[in-house]
Amino acid sequence: MSIPPLKTSTAFLSTRISIAWLPDPPSEPTDTLVLTGTTYYVDLRILKEDGSLDWGMAGVKEMIGGTKEKPVARFTNILDSHLPSSSSSNSTAKSDPSSATSPPLPDEGSFSQLPSGNTLEAGTMVNPATSLPQLYEEEWAPVPVERGATVLILQSISSRAFVGVCGEWALGVYETKDGGYGGWKGKKEGASWTLVWNLGEERVGWVGEEGESWATSWREGDEVEWAGRSWKVLEHSLMGEGRPK
Repeated sequence: MSIPPLKTSTAFLSTRISIAWLPDPPSEPTDTLVLTGTTYYVDLRILKEDGSLDWGMAGVKEMIGGTKEKPVARFTNILDSHLPSSSSSNSTAKSDPSSATSPPLPDEGSFSQLPSGNTLEAGTMVNPATSLPQLYEEEWAPVPVERGATVLILQSISSRAFVGVCGEWALGVYETKDGGYGGWKGKKEGASWTLVWNLGEERVGWVGEEGESWATSWREGDEVEWAGRSWKVLEHSLMGEGRPK
């Protein structure tokens, strides 16, 4: 049986220019890179001050309304480093059921294009500083990706981890064995991948470990063995025009 050709993707890669928790003014304390696929996303935010993990997350994107000029999307995290990991929360819940963590509230925002070509996201999400929902505005800039480049999002079957690849960039977010979170960011240079940022010794799903096994036969829905783990291929496509969120 022949392998079906890859679809053209509506995915895009973006970096955040600023965030404002209204009514406070905008600022940007992080180096943020987000791969937004057709249905899934992987989002890695690193504090500029000390290189620590500010927020790592991955989940499901849904378009829930708005207009063509100002669509509204909902982002629901499956993996969220602002919450206790499954191993730490499960052990706590067994000893104290009342301490079980509630699922995170979804992030809902509208998107409009700015004169600069960047995108303004405005909506409501939980402010990590207060743990309360708050109005926010974020400005996003597109990261250039060559048309026809690989877009790949994987979810681990054997552990809680996500990997995203978009052209020459790749990022991973995962739960660690000790009940915390780890992550990495890589950039392709020539035929190999260079580790740009890393947190944790496990480096789950690191693309530099086994090479680009996905390049030929992996298709969406497949279950594959790669980098020492079992993964489900959530998205695999070729970069299209790439548009704002």
